[in-house]
Amino acid sequence: MATNDIVVTKTLSDGSVIVESPRGSAHMKSVAPGVLFYHCAGFFSTGFYAPMVAVAQREMDQLGNVVMLVDAWELSSIDTGYREAWTEWFKLHKQTFRMHL
Repeated sequence: MATNDIVVTKTLSDGSVIVESPRGSAHMKSVAPGVLFYHCAGFFSTGFYAPMVAVAQREMDQLGNVVMLVDAWELSSIDTGYREAWTEWFKLHKQTFRMHL
């Protein structure tokens, strides 16, 4: 179910990041050093991957590890490209990364 949704990224004054398309949204913020909270809703096309992984990668680069707390209760679906891209990132960082869904 690939889509060409236009994905827009905004960084808010508190440092949190919002990624949106007409069919989905993600709000990501740091809740403690090395701990990120992601709230996900709707449908994620592959275009969501780059801005969402950038938040995690920045934290990883600064601190060497990251824990992601993900609220995906309102996430209805993701496309294959999005899932596959995250899977590759997870594999690269499996020793320094944890996720709680």
